[in-house]
Amino acid sequence: MNEPRLKRDWEGRYVRLLREVKNYGGDVVPAGAVMLVKRNYGGLDISRIAYCECCGVGTKIVVRKVSEEDVELLPKDTDISALLTTPMTIREAGMKRTISDLERTIMELMSTRQSLNA
Repeated sequence: MNEPRLKRDWEGRYVRLLREVKNYGGDVVPAGAVMLVKRNYGGLDISRIAYCECCGVGTKIVVRKVSEEDVELLPKDTDISALLTTPMTIREAGMKRTISDLERTIMELMSTRQSLNA
């Protein structure tokens, strides 16, 4: 399969990860995950939505500056709906943050703010 000749031709295409990647927030996306290319300037910016297993809340995972050698470009005629029927869960994505962690952080920030205002 011929890879796109221009960087802008990557945009909107789906790729399969050949290795595990990590974003700046510490979220880890496993090898084999199918993700959407948002742009290709200084490396690929890819994204996917991960869902919580217990409540179904979705979190968008964005990984920036992924090398073209770390992904397999899927053909344009690939049935993506078949690949995305099973949504990637937060556990599969390896996310370190959870809803309870975020709630705890917010409560700590609010109590700190109140103590500073007092």
